[in-house]
Amino acid sequence: MKNLLLTLGMACVVLAETATLPSAQDKDEARGQKIKYQVHSGYFESNKSGLKEDVSFLAFTEEKAFDKIFGKAFVLGKKPNFLPRNAFESNIAFATIKRGGTIWTYKVDKVTADEGTLYVQYEASANDGGGARFASPLIVSVDKGKYSKVVFIENGKRAGTADIEKQAN
Repeated sequence: MKNLLLTLGMACVVLAETATLPSAQDKDEARGQKIKYQVHSGYFESNKSGLKEDVSFLAFTEEKAFDKIFGKAFVLGKKPNFLPRNAFESNIAFATIKRGGTIWTYKVDKVTADEGTLYVQYEASANDGGGARFASPLIVSVDKGKYSKVVFIENGKRAGTADIEKQAN
């Protein structure tokens, strides 16, 4: 009886540990062919953007729409990587913005395209904001293509999507 209880106890511990371990099936992965991309820095979210959620997922095909959400920040230090002039003639841009008392930093692992969908896979890490409120954007651009949406995969999990508006050619 003692051995049976010990065996059952060990089985419960093994099952509990197995239930909490992430499996490879729990991870989302960017699908399709890798494509060239650029990560852009030096932007802040405009206080007139109208966006209020804790997190936003956006796609831009026009400069006017992009400029409604983002402004350029000129600060000392590392030179920012702004979108080039007339960028939207040949590119689309997409972004996620996290808001709150945390400063977020991002590292893009890859951008892929599969059957009209763009996938951006990235790591996001949080840093204490010291009580202030922040809007931390990740902005990426790619060459225009026949894309209809962007899927954002953050830290191995699908975080959100953004629809890409059709272009008038």
